[in-house]
Amino acid sequence: MRPVLRALLVCFLFTATITGCKLDPPVYPDTPATTVPEVDDGTDAPTDATYTIPIGAINTIAFQVDGGDINTLASATAIVTQPDATTPNGYTGISVDLTNPDATFRLNFRDITAGIKVNDLLAILYKDFNLTDDSGGTIKVTTFKKIGESYHIRGYFKVVAKDERDNTMHTVIGSFNIQQ
Repeated sequence: MRPVLRALLVCFLFTATITGCKLDPPVYPDTPATTVPEVDDGTDAPTDATYTIPIGAINTIAFQVDGGDINTLASATAIVTQPDATTPNGYTGISVDLTNPDATFRLNFRDITAGIKVNDLLAILYKDFNLTDDSGGTIKVTTFKKIGESYHIRGYFKVVAKDERDNTMHTVIGSFNIQQ
């Protein structure tokens, strides 16, 4: 009888050990979801004392180089890329391409929300300037709202950029107001 009890006890302990050693489910880090708010009436554009170029009319970009004249470019557009594997926070590109006056403007940043951002690219070809910069400034996005199928994006930027014509450095400050 003892060998039978011993075998049952071994089986019982073996079964208890196997069933008690379950693998815990994996624990993944919390990743906040990037969401774009659904509404914005587009009124009451915010102001900012740090960035001195006020936000202009809808679909304009205003900028100033080294404290000179304020230049306003109309017909500004934005391309918003939703988050994916290569850009986990999404990507925003603000641009103007004009033929009269001849002007090209690009301002890009890796995000689709309001807040302080690092710019990925600033490029301005306008009048006597051929300015470029790669990640050397900040962008303060004050509004990033979805309106139906379009977006309303407002904010400011300050970038130190190099003039490709003579390699001099220039401070560019400005604002943008895109609704499309």
